Amino acid sequence: MVSLRAGTLLSVAVATLLSCAGCKRSYDVPPPTFEVAIKVESDPNRPLGGVGLFHQNRELASTGADGRARVTLEGRDGEVTEISVKCPAANRQPSPLAIALRRFEGGKISEYEVACPPLVRRAIVGIRAENGPNLPVVFLGNVVARTDASGAAHFALDVKPGESFDVQLTTETKPKLLPRNPSRTFVMPPHDEILVFSQSFTGEKKKPVYRGSPKPGGPKRM
Repeated sequence: MVSLRAGTLLSVAVATLLSCAGCKRSYDVPPPTFEVAIKVESDPNRPLGGVGLFHQNRELASTGADGRARVTLEGRDGEVTEISVKCPAANRQPSPLAIALRRFEGGKISEYEVACPPLVRRAIVGIRAENGPNLPVVFLGNVVARTDASGAAHFALDVKPGESFDVQLTTETKPKLLPRNPSRTFVMPPHDEILVFSQSFTGEKKKPVYRGSPKPGGPKRM
């Protein structure tokens, strides 16, 4: 009687263990995976390579020379997760990218675009100085260029978008030119730009000389 009871308990215990083991195996089945394509550009049609793509502080991939990369994410259909995009230090860091896990027919995958614009922009400043040959062009107190015989000059600089800066033509060596030391203020747009400083000069006007009216002529007394 005792042996039968012990055998029954042993059978129940084995069945329970097998059942739990089965549950554990079912629980350990990994969730489905989803592939996502990500394209990173610094400006439209300017791919940005070497950009790291991170999920939960783990790097999944980095973009190639074409600015593209594919990452594989785990989750359930319809779930939303985030990808952090780490752009180069010279570019603006974007907000984390919200990824919606979706499965499409025909093997199509979701594609996301990310912009990492430069923190500074390149400005080409062109000078057109009519009647102003060989004039120094001054930026931040330094001579950065000089007009040629036709009054033309240009120089390049990097400026943050939205910042303003002044450019001056100095006439110290040609005091007869007017106006004296003209300048222009520019505001940097959010993209690379060519900015033009046009200025016409004239020679210093001579002051008119006023003479008294001539005395009436006539025969002189002898």
